[in-house]
Amino acid sequence: IRCYGVKGGELVLELPEEAIVDNLNDATAFVGQVRKMGCAVALEHFGTHLNASQLLQHLEADFVKLDGSFMHQLAENPVNQSTLRDIVANAADQGAVIIAGFVEDAASLNVLWQTGVQFIQGNFLQEPDDMLAFDFSELLA
Repeated sequence: IRCYGVKGGELVLELPEEAIVDNLNDATAFVGQVRKMGCAVALEHFGTHLNASQLLQHLEADFVKLDGSFMHQLAENPVNQSTLRDIVANAADQGAVIIAGFVEDAASLNVLWQTGVQFIQGNFLQEPDDMLAFDFSELLA
């Protein structure tokens, strides 16, 4: 970051939940260092570990990207809906912005909005694009 003169406030670094769980001390130290440079942190593939909610108490995240496995037939899956409600509530209590990826249908979108998910990704809204067309800096201000 320093070598190339990148402004930390323009970066969101994504860390996979599994890597953090396996290396909590190193991940905590890393997050502390990148925060000093102004970077935001996102936890990706979140919610698959039994202690996912506890993880947020140890590692402050600006964004939480829910694991895509929750999205498969979400509207018809009450177990995933209940799990997502708990994860989203906990992440929101910690001040994180919640993102759901792999959203493929309107019924899932409805469930996600009702649980408090703030942003979605997926082919339901738009196919992937080569250009970044959104400025997340407004969310961190």
